[in-house]
Amino acid sequence: MRDLDQLARLARLDDLTQRTLAWAEPESPWRPLRRGQTLVRAVLPRVEALRVRLEAPLVVATFGGTGTGKSSLVNALVGRPVAVAGRQRPTTTTPTLVVHPEADLSELTLPIDELQTVEANSPLLEQVVLLDCPDPDTSEAGDATETDESNLAILRRMLPHCDVLLYVSTQQKYRAARVVEELGQAAAGCKLVFVQTHADRDADIREDWAEQLREAGYDAPELFFIDSMAAAAGRPDDETRRLLDLLEDELTGSQRARIRRANVADLLAATLAQARQEVDPERPKLDALAEQLGSVDRTLREEMAATLQIELIGSRGLWERRMVAAVVDHWGSSPFAGLLRVWSGLGGWLASLALFRARGAAQMALIGAVQGVRHLQQRREEEDSERRQRRPGALGLDEARLQRERLVIDGAVRDAGFDPQALAGDRDLPARGSDLEADFLAAASRRIDGVVDRLAERNARLPIRLLYELLFLAYLGFVLYRAGSNFFYESVFNDEPILGTEFWIPALLFFLLWSAVLASLYVRRLRRGLEKRVREMTDDLMTAQLGATLFPDLSDAVHAARRRADELHTLAAEADSVDRTGGRLGGRTG
Repeated sequence: MRDLDQLARLARLDDLTQRTLAWAEPESPWRPLRRGQTLVRAVLPRVEALRVRLEAPLVVATFGGTGTGKSSLVNALVGRPVAVAGRQRPTTTTPTLVVHPEADLSELTLPIDELQTVEANSPLLEQVVLLDCPDPDTSEAGDATETDESNLAILRRMLPHCDVLLYVSTQQKYRAARVVEELGQAAAGCKLVFVQTHADRDADIREDWAEQLREAGYDAPELFFIDSMAAAAGRPDDETRRLLDLLEDELTGSQRARIRRANVADLLAATLAQARQEVDPERPKLDALAEQLGSVDRTLREEMAATLQIELIGSRGLWERRMVAAVVDHWGSSPFAGLLRVWSGLGGWLASLALFRARGAAQMALIGAVQGVRHLQQRREEEDSERRQRRPGALGLDEARLQRERLVIDGAVRDAGFDPQALAGDRDLPARGSDLEADFLAAASRRIDGVVDRLAERNARLPIRLLYELLFLAYLGFVLYRAGSNFFYESVFNDEPILGTEFWIPALLFFLLWSAVLASLYVRRLRRGLEKRVREMTDDLMTAQLGATLFPDLSDAVHAARRRADELHTLAAEADSVDRTGGRLGGRTG
């Protein structure tokens, strides 16, 4: 059961690592996010190195200032002199790797050719290898030379391969700023053991040191105060034996995977936290840019909607034809419906002719979404190259208006820290404006269809249909009655002549007039409340989420940057939630 739990934890950590790697690719045009991605990509090879050496011996390295007794501590842990020790001057310039004679060095990722390797038969070395590192603060002694600087460089090359750091300090060195600064960079991905040496001559400063470590963001469960020189000479004190017990208990084979997993989680958490430091302070500017882009689109939609509203209210003839055609579909077969079909057919024929003369956006939308889109596509296919050179403006979006918006967005892009090429695809403003207008008109056409359908359904109810059918049939009934009475009765019994053109021509004229009156009354009914519905429709268009925007490439880049910033928060939170406890070993807490 314990093995299954370990496997589950490793699987979770692997998943988090892979998602972090996916987050870092590809590079974002938003510079703060790109800096965070660069940092993550630089650290991930170290994370991978920690993961692949899960079964290799733990690398325990000494870390501390000049003269703190790091080499003496190594000798004390091994039980015999294996490293050259010195009290004041820096002695270790080449890192010394102390290993068990049976150790397989090929399992280590350390650069073996840069190390001095010493074999020693010690119980501790059956579980770990010891690495005696150079000092990070040699120049503090006043001997800043090229060799000193290379020692620091060597130290920094060694630390990414280490699993546990023995942080060695003294009464004089535990507050050394340079050592503490280097520890801050080295501690990510390593567990820590804090050891104060020179117990034979220094005061015990562990209480003050522990307080300083807590303030600096380190967890220090135990601190040791040992006389490493006496221990190296074969006279270990109680503190030295306690330190050996801790290392043997916490660094055994069963604990190896836990320590490495905790180190990977530590390194991921620290890296993602540092990436957030690059991103989070600049996030308000990114959100402001997103809001600015949304404001531009909303403003343009409001202007287009206002223009469309004026044109729609003034385009009553087109509304009439659309609504009558819809009513005929709802009405079905009847005499008055037949009259409306004739009227609608004539109107549709006229609308087809009007399509080629359409200049206004409202006319294009009202003639029909399908016909309008076909017409636009035909025009685009025939005049594509010329169209891109022409100024948009069917709904008032002329080039000067669009240029003003681009100037505003250019400033917001610079303030937010986006690369200028994020706007490269949005430079053709006439084409973008045309796309925005076409998308707006398509949405308007769909809503016009809805308005027309609702009006038609409302005005095709049975009581209304019966009223107009009776009125229409009343005239037809009168004409048929008069003709039948003349033919069957008056001409036979009263010798009156059959009705001729002097009757039928006026009857036809009055029929046309009566039909026109009824149709006009019906259309007037349809138009009633039309202005209110047009205003409601255009108000809805002002707040609608349309597919096209004035700056689509930039909008996509901003959306992607915000999504990745949110993903960074999620990854960092998950990394913080991974179990990173080191038992009795210390580490960073923040």
